Amino acid sequence: MKIIVSHPDRQHVDQLLCCLRETGRLECFYTLFAETNLLRKLTCWWPAGKSQLAKRRFYGVSPDRIRQYPILKALQYLLRLDPYFQVYPIFDRMVAYGLQNREFDLLISYENANLYSQQVARKQGKITVLDLAAVHHCHQYDLFEQYEEYRRLFPSFAYFDNMNRRKATALAYTDYVFCLSQYACQTLIEAGFPSDRIFIHPLGINHDIFYPKKQYRTPDGTLRLVFVGRMSRLKGLQLLFDALASFDPGQVSCTLIGPADDFSPDQFPPHVQYIPYLAHLALADALRDADVMVNPSYTDSWAQTVLEAMATGTPVIVTENTGAAEATHGGGGFVIPVNNAAALREKLHYFLNHPEALAVMGKQAHLNAKPYTKERYCQSVNRSLDVIAKNAGLAHPFPHA
Repeated sequence: MKIIVSHPDRQHVDQLLCCLRETGRLECFYTLFAETNLLRKLTCWWPAGKSQLAKRRFYGVSPDRIRQYPILKALQYLLRLDPYFQVYPIFDRMVAYGLQNREFDLLISYENANLYSQQVARKQGKITVLDLAAVHHCHQYDLFEQYEEYRRLFPSFAYFDNMNRRKATALAYTDYVFCLSQYACQTLIEAGFPSDRIFIHPLGINHDIFYPKKQYRTPDGTLRLVFVGRMSRLKGLQLLFDALASFDPGQVSCTLIGPADDFSPDQFPPHVQYIPYLAHLALADALRDADVMVNPSYTDSWAQTVLEAMATGTPVIVTENTGAAEATHGGGGFVIPVNNAAALREKLHYFLNHPEALAVMGKQAHLNAKPYTKERYCQSVNRSLDVIAKNAGLAHPFPHA
């Protein structure tokens, strides 16, 4: 089975590419840009470019398997183009054109940049797979209606609606969907997508880096919170700030780690520490140093950083709309309702009043996170591809246990 993958950015596509490379199934990878020797030379004078390239290292993927369009990314940055309506559709058309001259059996693509490429693949009689990094767009309409903070993510309802209409059109050309969690899967089923065409593949983490801490805080110390992710209203940052407002700085401290987004750092409370970026080794240290990891998202189909925190032995507080909440069952953290600062405040008070719970829940968090490995993710993906190949009558010469 020859597989083409198309993704303008990154998200979790690196784990998918690694999986396909190991089994020899990867025919070609289309993206806006990937790290190459030439791009390293061109961006050596530009610090922001260096950091962007560091995020575009697709280890083990041969350069001759990558087709990229860095000029589109450069134009997006220089002209401040809207990626969803001005960049991704052009990328999608370029991929669609490239598919006409390639031999392949299956296309795996991502939302907002797959309408034209999936149409071409379908016309050629190929199999189309959406690797869904989010949740079904119908569920997003519910979020838009319910939560003001979620509505503030978009310039207008028309913008939000147009984006989702494109998703709906592309989904009509989708044979199968890969998703990251039972939560994401349920949003697909509730929207009417056939359950037998959905495969769940939770992401794996690097346990050599995210290993457990050796010590937990003393009962008289400050409760140290950490949040890791984009600085976005989507992640429930305002809820976190509202919850923190009821504590003295000496009771609770908070560190935010991640790139700036729609929530500007100048809006952060003065006692909150902000770190725009940490490499994985430093991030693991920061998670081990924290007492609790908080992720009060309005929606997050997985939340990889939650599992990374749990692997380091740090308990978590997540919302029920977070896919990684599935890993907290049986201990390891608390799952709270969406958009509920009072519930978040209550759990923080619990840890302040019961500091011994940090070690108990933290050790359970580590145990819960242990099964989530990259090897397990690859096995899951390849089993699904074998099922798809069998359904289509294609050869699938790579059996997996």
